[in-house]
Amino acid sequence: MKLSEKQVKLLEAFRRLRFLLRTGSILIVEGARDKAALESLGVEGRYMYASTFISKVMNDGEKALGSWRSFIILTDFDREGGKLHSTIKTLIIQYGGHVDETVRNMLALIEGFPRQIQGVAHWIERNFCDVERFSMMVKNEGGY
Repeated sequence: MKLSEKQVKLLEAFRRLRFLLRTGSILIVEGARDKAALESLGVEGRYMYASTFISKVMNDGEKALGSWRSFIILTDFDREGGKLHSTIKTLIIQYGGHVDETVRNMLALIEGFPRQIQGVAHWIERNFCDVERFSMMVKNEGGY
């Protein structure tokens, strides 16, 4: 099956996300539905909910980051998600952490990518293939 440029970009973004999580980054998402959608697509790793993260950092400061220094923020691509992303990024940087923006930027450039992360799996099924197959393609880093 020959993939379109859009499909290749999508796979590359999810493979990058998977790689970052396997190498120790923490993925911050808005809620349980976002996490479930991403996990159904083969994105496994350490997750934290945005509200939990903000609360911990506000209460514990730098201690809340623990030994983790690399974070991926994958909030929704709407105004509220953008504000949340900005708040979390500021807190992480303030306390010496690093935010990897690669995946968020890659996804933002994909035409038609859903504004809400929880809708990603459904969008992939409509525009690409079933989620199980997509998950297998994400995990198969050697090719498409």
